[in-house]
Amino acid sequence: LEFMVDHEFATRAEVTDVTYAILEGADVTMLSAETSKGRNPVAAVRTMRKIAKHARTRVIPLPIVPGGRPPREGDKIINAMAHPAVEFAETLGATRIVCFTHSGETPIAIAHYRPRQPVVAVTYNPETVARLAPYAGIHVVYINYVPKDPVEHRDVCHRLLETELHIAQSGELSVVAMSMGTEEPDRRETNALYVLRH
Repeated sequence: LEFMVDHEFATRAEVTDVTYAILEGADVTMLSAETSKGRNPVAAVRTMRKIAKHARTRVIPLPIVPGGRPPREGDKIINAMAHPAVEFAETLGATRIVCFTHSGETPIAIAHYRPRQPVVAVTYNPETVARLAPYAGIHVVYINYVPKDPVEHRDVCHRLLETELHIAQSGELSVVAMSMGTEEPDRRETNALYVLRH
């Protein structure tokens, strides 16, 4: 929005550039001179936010083909799980996709498909909170403990979504991605999906 360094509004070309960046999959857009030496940095930020927010409503999710996408060489389990998580959410009409994550890789892989549902990343790792902040469509929730088994995962998920965050209503469905394994939390990979009915 270079024109806004000296003016109160952006040019049509600049608005188009930001819009197409979002439509092409950019998670973040950046201002530089507009906020460091511009006449009205607040107006520049508001303008950028308004453009990005409007463009985000026009983002088309990647097509979800029943049966999954063909595996790619070197695929991690996390990447292979992302496609079915989005497919489940779309097929079932789920309201959200929830990921319990240490590194943040699973919600990033899922958000790559630009699902219609928001991705709720639940983590106990402060570094992951910071890592996920810029990604579009990912809402990060920090907890200070690690659920140890599927039953505890389910209980934590119910409590977080319904009681603490108040974002789940009765009758809604959430698709939940988690790791089931005996490894230390930072060594686990996402390897299980389940559907949670609220």
